[in-house]
Amino acid sequence: MEVCPYCGEEVPEDSSSCWKCGTELSGGGGDGAPTIEQRGKSRDRPVAACPHCNADNVVGALRCNECGRALTAGAQAARWPAAMWTSLGLVTVVTLVALVVAFARGRPAAADPGRDQPLGYAYRDLERIYLKGGGSAARRAALWDAEHRGRFVEWEGVVLGTEPLDRCVLLAESGMATAPQVVLELKDAASLPGLKKDKQIRYSARLDEVRDGRFYLSLGVVLDE
Repeated sequence: MEVCPYCGEEVPEDSSSCWKCGTELSGGGGDGAPTIEQRGKSRDRPVAACPHCNADNVVGALRCNECGRALTAGAQAARWPAAMWTSLGLVTVVTLVALVVAFARGRPAAADPGRDQPLGYAYRDLERIYLKGGGSAARRAALWDAEHRGRFVEWEGVVLGTEPLDRCVLLAESGMATAPQVVLELKDAASLPGLKKDKQIRYSARLDEVRDGRFYLSLGVVLDE
């Protein structure tokens, strides 16, 4: 037996190539040891990765010089479809993420959540609960936080006055009241100039607080005048 000068594996003396790494051998050494055929240095020959352990092997080797498993053209080529599909998958994922981000950025900001589903309570309904109802203040406060705070309503009222600096409209449920029952903060001050005293309006707004005998609403939008 002789030793392959490339991978160190023992090979029969009359072998023309190493059974393990596939290096072509010829008996040209003075000491009788097989040598690599002089068609260029073996380490300059093209190499390909083993499909089993990823170690480099000379192209044409029959077995991997690292793990010893058989190398075939099909086995080495099998890595290319896997790599291709992996790359394609990554490109697809990146493209989808980019499309989702672009779509999200291109959408207009959502309208005030809940405005399109207002509570079916008129002013008088909540007045009976919070302004004229009995029971403890703590119980009413708990009910307000659980059922009404932050919810939208669509109410009607009569303008008693405005506070332009605060974008607020002072409203009463009817023209008979002399003190405001609702303090409405408008979302946009553009409607303020047209809101004259004694004007009847219908509006959409969010319930914020109930105190001092009146309701405080924000994000007010005049629906019709």
